[in-house]
Amino acid sequence: MAAAPLKNILIVEDERDVIDLLTLNLRRAGGFNILTASDGVDGLQKAREQQRMPSVWGGRDWLTGGALASYQSDFPAIFRRAATLVDYVLKGQKPAEIPFEQATKLELVVDKRAARALGITVPQTLLLAANEVIE
Repeated sequence: MAAAPLKNILIVEDERDVIDLLTLNLRRAGGFNILTASDGVDGLQKAREQQRMPSVWGGRDWLTGGALASYQSDFPAIFRRAATLVDYVLKGQKPAEIPFEQATKLELVVDKRAARALGITVPQTLLLAANEVIE
């Protein structure tokens, strides 16, 4: 089954516009996605908080800003594997001959404080699947 195309993608480069965009799009049916430049992340977090919207980020550092969860690769495992790949190259193997690898170990962290603040009950199955639950 082919994935559905993304709808309503907004590229936000000025965080002052984020709250207006969220308010406008919350009134429309179908939802939306926001892609933001790194300098707009603070504005996105503020807007998300004002609109009481749950968010899942690609790094646990965002949980301090009120995000509901983070889901990311296990970076220590990636770095260990990278060291092995460097060793192959240093022993003479050509980089083009080394097979591409994809992270297989992911880390899910759920922040129950954020869930309570948003009035959300996190399903028990998700809590059990999480690597860490912040109370």
